[in-house]
Amino acid sequence: MASWALLPAAPVTGRCLVIPARTKRSSSFWVRSSLDTNVSDMRVNGLFPPEPEFYRGPKLKVAIIGAGLAGMSTAVELLDQGHEVDIYESRPFIGGKVGSFVDKKGNHIEMGLHVFFGCYSNLFRLMKKVGADENLLVKDHTHTFVNKGGNIGGMSWCLILYFTNLIFGSQLEHQYMGFLHFCLQIRLRQYREYSIVHLVSGKTTYDKARNAVALALSPVVKALVNPDGALQDVRNLDSISFSDWFLSKGGTRMSIQRMWDPVAYALGFIDCDNISARCMLTIFTLFATKTEASLLRMLKGSPDVYLSGPIRDYIIAKGGRFHLRWGCREILYDKSSDGETYVTGFSMSRATNKKIVTADAYVAACDVPGIKRLLPSQWREWNFFNNVYELVGVPVVTVQLRYDGWVTELQDLERSRQLKQASGLDNLLYTPDADFSCFADLALTSPEDYYIEGQGSLLQCVLTPGDPYMPLPNEEIIARVTKQVLALFPSSQGLEVTWSSVVKIGQSLYREGPGKDPFRPDQKTPVKNFFLAGSYTKQDYIDSMEGATLSGRQASAYICDAGEELVGLRKKLAAQDSGEYTKAVNTTDELSLGIRGIRCSSAAPDNNSNKRETPQVLKIAVSGVTELLRLLSSSNKASRLNGVSDKESDEFSVSGIDDVVTILQSDFENAYFVTGIFTSAIYTEDCVFEDPTIRFQGKDLYSRNLKLLVPFFDSPSIGLEKIEKGIDSEANFVLATWKLRTYLKLPWRPLICIDGSTVYDLDDKFKIVRHAESWNVSAIEAIGQLFTPTYGRSND
Repeated sequence: MASWALLPAAPVTGRCLVIPARTKRSSSFWVRSSLDTNVSDMRVNGLFPPEPEFYRGPKLKVAIIGAGLAGMSTAVELLDQGHEVDIYESRPFIGGKVGSFVDKKGNHIEMGLHVFFGCYSNLFRLMKKVGADENLLVKDHTHTFVNKGGNIGGMSWCLILYFTNLIFGSQLEHQYMGFLHFCLQIRLRQYREYSIVHLVSGKTTYDKARNAVALALSPVVKALVNPDGALQDVRNLDSISFSDWFLSKGGTRMSIQRMWDPVAYALGFIDCDNISARCMLTIFTLFATKTEASLLRMLKGSPDVYLSGPIRDYIIAKGGRFHLRWGCREILYDKSSDGETYVTGFSMSRATNKKIVTADAYVAACDVPGIKRLLPSQWREWNFFNNVYELVGVPVVTVQLRYDGWVTELQDLERSRQLKQASGLDNLLYTPDADFSCFADLALTSPEDYYIEGQGSLLQCVLTPGDPYMPLPNEEIIARVTKQVLALFPSSQGLEVTWSSVVKIGQSLYREGPGKDPFRPDQKTPVKNFFLAGSYTKQDYIDSMEGATLSGRQASAYICDAGEELVGLRKKLAAQDSGEYTKAVNTTDELSLGIRGIRCSSAAPDNNSNKRETPQVLKIAVSGVTELLRLLSSSNKASRLNGVSDKESDEFSVSGIDDVVTILQSDFENAYFVTGIFTSAIYTEDCVFEDPTIRFQGKDLYSRNLKLLVPFFDSPSIGLEKIEKGIDSEANFVLATWKLRTYLKLPWRPLICIDGSTVYDLDDKFKIVRHAESWNVSAIEAIGQLFTPTYGRSND
């Protein structure tokens, strides 16, 4: 029998709280912290599916795109059932949004701040399976709010008991304590101007009582006796925002602003006015069922070492294979004689290497922008796939700040200045008084990789919403965050930031706004051998690590259920055209030449052979279209775009071609072409820009042209296929290949589909002097796309 580590729900102090396991105090309320906590006895099969039966069908070969948690969860389940699995990842590291990497100076840099709640049963199951469960550190069972001036909002146990009796009476079952523990500990003592005395009278009592009433009238209370029914009620609330629901139940706007907004930002990166009531209440429903469901853990070190690493080792030990830096250029597919669509391969590339990967089952374990780039445009004729384009990602910026002292040490100024021993708040921290809704001192919470002898705090701050920060230079972001940290912790005055990092993700979690849940796709698709995984896909949880893990389990189950059918399809294809795949592998650079891949154009001529002067009539047409877009662009759209500036010239210090490659790659990842935001600092003022339809000079004009197009994009995506540096005898240059897909907001809604490449010629200071695009369509065909209605586009 596994041992339990028992932790009391203690009030917050300015110190790290160290409590020995198995200490007995009769007056404390104890919560269990072992991963053996059987949260799955909530009986919600959708959230916590039972262990799958042993697979007895034929062995399958499965190709997975994406080595994030969803892809690796899928792989683990399939390998456990005896299948053959290959995972392809375009990045040089695994983990996806939970990934991390080490920079040249040895600093671990994360994609975001990751915490593990006690209701993450599927993720904990995976971690136990791969031996990573020992890598979690349990934190005090307190949701801690930090207000301006260093005022800490915590929860003493006597206050929980007071409100317990107030709402439910003195006789309370164990499960009710879970609901109250979460709701009350984060509700009381939020507002720095309130003291304990205010809890029994005046404005504070009123505000807290309204909170209690709102939650008492919610499905959260129903979950105490009927979890399945409560979750169905929660699903039915997807069409309204949490603010609308909360206010309709008697909650107050002050409670939303000071308490629930930070929680919403931490969960979904958007505020209560914009987040679905389903998203918030899903979490609260789980927290209501058991006390330990809201108990928080964090990794002892970086995700790559302590989460992704053990999963990777398990997959390799089971015979699975990782293929890093291999990106999927295209999904190749065909239709059978009975009209059914099936995938015939993934067209893959790594630098200049190309290949076609074939399998029995194909899984796209991507995020929202990734799956939009990958799906063939013709598949949008299915509502199933077209619905995906109704989902959009939320931008988020993660900042790390290393100090020469302990920022969150509030009780002892001298202790905060010494570097011999770590000191401060060892927990996830919320705040309503900064642009980062949640943060933590990783040197305390995850010391294995982040505590460095002779150095101090490593604050990791999550900026939500991230939109205002995306176009800002890193130096300005760091300055703003540092100033806000000082406002929260005045005692940190005089401490210096010795190192910092900024990670921008243009689209992270999908925006879980009201009415978006119906657009989440199932893991099983209309294409019989093509499956999806990812936290955005359909599962009774939110976009999170737990949701990603659960989606992988569900994808694996669908694949195993279809085992016989998938093998039958394999045999049918082998008999039908045994030599066609060999022919496809030996084709030239254009892998979509009529084998099975679908193209958006009728031809894909070689870019080099089509290097010829654009006819004058086309130049006139392009100029006319540009002027038309300018006239159609409304003033409100223009004013909105004017508020978004290009990245300033002092953001980067370019010292070589590698720096240019890194910056360009970042611009592509942030979808510069469809947002209008690019790093102008690496271009010369008189840089030449050209494509098959137009040629002009000046980076300011390029910036204006980009911003002119942005309001007309509908469901856009631009994916970087590969980027590589080249050095010849005459000049340095960078070559990037990419894929653009977007509808235009014109009455006939044309679809623009262009696969292209860009050559960036550099001067001796490594600034871009020429930006030259080549396309897989001619200038005439490109103009033709612009005037072709969607309903008139060919499907071949």
